[in-house]
Amino acid sequence: MSGARWDSSTSGGVLAEPLARQLYSSMPVIWLRPTVRSADEAKILDATQQIHHVTCPIYKTSKRHGVLSTTGHSTNFILSVKLRSLMPEKHWAKRGVALLTQLDD
Repeated sequence: MSGARWDSSTSGGVLAEPLARQLYSSMPVIWLRPTVRSADEAKILDATQQIHHVTCPIYKTSKRHGVLSTTGHSTNFILSVKLRSLMPEKHWAKRGVALLTQLDD
């Protein structure tokens, strides 16, 4: 992860500020499991904890550009996931938070 870190100490985990001098941090494995959930159910669950959902892009490499494909997305872009946070989405957008599948090293 670039621009943030995953804090597992909170119930379910949330995005948190990166540690000092930490450019990248590891993220637990994300299991993509499709489910149907009503919008009202999601609001009730998160309203009690003041949890925000941040739409976080996943890229193949740390270069966030590539050739535009016919879908309008970069060839480096994989998909976006919703991550839990105690801060609003604009807070993390300013920091350029993204998940990376590999580093350029």
